[in-house]
Amino acid sequence: HIMSYDGLLIKLYIFHGFSDVRHSRRYASREVECYHDYLKAFGSMPGVRLPKLYGYFEKPFMGFLFRANGIIEEFIPGTRILGMEELNLIPPLFAHLYRKGIYHPDMQFQNVLWQPDTRTLVPIDYMGCNILPEPNWEALLMQLSWFLKAADVDDAHARPFMEDVLALLPELHLDHEKAWRCIKALYEIPVETHQYHHPIFLPPELRRQ
Repeated sequence: HIMSYDGLLIKLYIFHGFSDVRHSRRYASREVECYHDYLKAFGSMPGVRLPKLYGYFEKPFMGFLFRANGIIEEFIPGTRILGMEELNLIPPLFAHLYRKGIYHPDMQFQNVLWQPDTRTLVPIDYMGCNILPEPNWEALLMQLSWFLKAADVDDAHARPFMEDVLALLPELHLDHEKAWRCIKALYEIPVETHQYHHPIFLPPELRRQ
C-alpha cells in the first residue's frame, strides 16, 4: 500500500498469511538497504532524482516477527506515472543500472515516475535490488524482459525500447536479434522477483543462444 500524508510518501507492507509473515522481517529494512545502494548509483545522475528517505517502521508480532512494516520518504510534487507514449524516456535508466552493476529483478513500469516540469525520472521502488561485482548483460536482459512484460507493452513498442537501451551501451556488442529472442523467451519463464544474496540469471539454454 502506498499513501501520501502531509508531504510524505508512506509505503506500507501488511502481512495477511503465514507465507507473508515468514518474510516479515526483511521488507522495510531491506528496502532501506537497497535505497542506499541506489543513492550511490543515481545520486549524481542528471535527469534522475531519488526521494529523500526519512526512515522505516515496524509493528511487532509474536515477539520476533512483524505484522506490518514500511518506509517513509519524501513526496515529490508534480510527479506522475509515465504514459506508454513516454517509454522512450526510460532507456537511460536501464543503461545506468547496467553500468553500475545493479540488478533489480522487480523493475516495474509504474515504479518509475516522471516530473514533467524538471524533466526528471523518479524511481520509487528499490526492494530486492542486488549490487553485482561488475556489469552483467544477463541481468540487463532479465530486467528488460520483466519490465516490458509487466508494462504489457506490445512488440511494436517493446522492441524499439530494447534497441534504445542497447544503443546506449555500445560496449556490450550484443546481437540485437538474439537479445530480442531472449527477452521474448523470458516472458514465459517465471522469475523470482526478490532475489537476495543469490541472484538468478539466465537459464543455460538462453545463455547459449
